[in-house]
Amino acid sequence: MALAVLLVGYPLSFGPACWLADRGLIPKTVAIQAYYPLAFALAHSGSDWICNAMTDYGKWGSNKQNGVEMMILLERVKMLPRADISDESL
Repeated sequence: MALAVLLVGYPLSFGPACWLADRGLIPKTVAIQAYYPLAFALAHSGSDWICNAMTDYGKWGSNKQNGVEMMILLERVKMLPRADISDESL
């Protein structure tokens, strides 16, 4: 039961963590460290629509365009060969 709560609660808490960090209520570094495993897993094994949905979820309550939620996109960019990086790939 606890594992099920963790598997559902961890991704669901990503959005609120982004919003709190972007407003300065929690340190950005704490949010980035806490959600880096999620960003890494999404970037390396998630489909594009899941990555985009989680990034959008992080942006919904955010007041910035370069907040914590961007770590998913940044992790995806790290995976691309330099020649493949374009606007369409993000």
